[in-house]
Amino acid sequence: MNCLQLHKTLVFKFFILAFTLILSGKVYAQNTVTIDGYVYEDLNRGFLNRVKLTLLQNDGVFVADTLSEMDGHFVFNKIPIGKKYELQFEKKVFVTAIENFSTEGKTPNEKIFIKKPMKRLPGYFLEVTLAEKRFSENTPVDAITGARFEVYNNTTRREEIVIDSTTSNQVNVVLQQGNEYILMLRKKGYYTKRMEARVNVKGCYLCMEGFGTVNPGVVSNISSAENNNFGTLIANMDLERIDFKRNVVMQNILFEPVSSTLRESSFRELDKVVSLLKNNPSLRVELGAHTDSRGSAISNMKLSLGRAQSAVDYILNVSKGSISQERIVAKGYGESQLLNKCADGVACSEDEHAKNRRIELKVFNYKPLILEDKSLLEMVHQEEMDKFLNGTEGDIQVHGSIPTDTTHTQTNNSGMMIPKILEKNESNMPKLEYQALKTKSVIKSDSTLKSNNKVIVTPKSTHTEPPETENKNVMAALENSNTESQNFSLTIKPIFDYSGYKIEFLRTVDLLSDTDNNLKFIAQNFASEVAVHKLHDNKYSYLVGNLSTWGEAERLLDKLKTQYPTAHIVDYYKGKRLGD
Repeated sequence: MNCLQLHKTLVFKFFILAFTLILSGKVYAQNTVTIDGYVYEDLNRGFLNRVKLTLLQNDGVFVADTLSEMDGHFVFNKIPIGKKYELQFEKKVFVTAIENFSTEGKTPNEKIFIKKPMKRLPGYFLEVTLAEKRFSENTPVDAITGARFEVYNNTTRREEIVIDSTTSNQVNVVLQQGNEYILMLRKKGYYTKRMEARVNVKGCYLCMEGFGTVNPGVVSNISSAENNNFGTLIANMDLERIDFKRNVVMQNILFEPVSSTLRESSFRELDKVVSLLKNNPSLRVELGAHTDSRGSAISNMKLSLGRAQSAVDYILNVSKGSISQERIVAKGYGESQLLNKCADGVACSEDEHAKNRRIELKVFNYKPLILEDKSLLEMVHQEEMDKFLNGTEGDIQVHGSIPTDTTHTQTNNSGMMIPKILEKNESNMPKLEYQALKTKSVIKSDSTLKSNNKVIVTPKSTHTEPPETENKNVMAALENSNTESQNFSLTIKPIFDYSGYKIEFLRTVDLLSDTDNNLKFIAQNFASEVAVHKLHDNKYSYLVGNLSTWGEAERLLDKLKTQYPTAHIVDYYKGKRLGD
């Protein structure tokens, strides 16, 4: 056989093979069906998007997976005929649902239609309307948009919602049973609003503190939650503009007769000022004390100044250094600013005189600071560290509002496993997570994350700013740690096409160097590979683990939480971060 004949033979065989493959493909396609359907919340509450759907054969063999679209629609193409299948539906705060079906007896190219309802986990669906604070019923108020809205789960110790700028005056929050939440609403030129919601926690079935109106009533929602596993709450959140001309009269600030000694009943109201100043770090305020006209003007001026200073001293004392003296000023006005006719020589009742004896709060300076850009997560972490460094076991409990329904929430008492880290002679000490969140790295050259090769992210120079409240002995212990001299192997990879679970143990503003103590600690104790994911807010999430089941993830999480209390599980699907 010459070369020409051999060439013709090979070409003929190639065409035969190609024709056979095309024909077999057509036959295969003719023996498949399409699975088409919708997934929605039960009781016709609306379609569900980003539901993770996993198709398995009845023997557990994986077939395909996908995510539902915005309108709840999903589709699986070319599913073989003659088999039994199980379709799993998974979404955060919903009970996992399963649909069993069979393609036995189906005709080629037939479409199987599935409609699947999903039930929410027990809890409440909170529908919130944002508006300016109303000072009288007949005064119209504007809707609030462009606000920063955050929800932090104080039980799971993770962020639930972070909206940098609301596009609507309505936001929705899911409150699950057995969880405690901190909610924060911020907008430039307004007082920051901090709220708390507890659902069947610490003896409180449903407690909402710092909100405006909440409807329907608690009794109605308890009944609804028991019957349908999920109640609905409609709440108003109002923000008050910062007004330099408005003095707020503080109620129930009481002193011993003709004395500057505070009565214990006054502490509750003054605690609200502590919360106000902590949540609004740009504010500088004046506490002004006023007396009635009885007695001499000189003695009344002296008495009022002493009372104002007593109130300021209480606030500075209980804040334990978190509020600087420059931010709150005491001023005595004596009888110089009476609210009624009760001047010297005018007969007045005791109630009329009492109206003039008061403490007023006035904002005299407001200049937005970079500090206000801290996330709620960072603020909670810093508060916990402040409590630890100050030797306190619990924070101040604040109820009510001054002047904007602002509340300071008592954090949970699960305890951060920090004492072990802070022992002066402890070696191999990682930096605390709250430190990394405050770290500012000055990167003089661009660091690149590549998906195809192993890349060690190494900024040329970094500068770490320790927290202002940091104990010098703690810093010395960290600096003298012998981790620098120990060998370790570490690879930092970006998230690419990963599906499964990982544990986020750290979140930072800037990329970390591979010499960072946190990364060293992970490499030496858990894994030599760390994943990094740049989030929508331009922060960096550091993750460890390649886990296929939730159970495996929980076991690793339990180990990591001893050193990283805010660590949490993150679910990935083909490189996409789900529900976090």
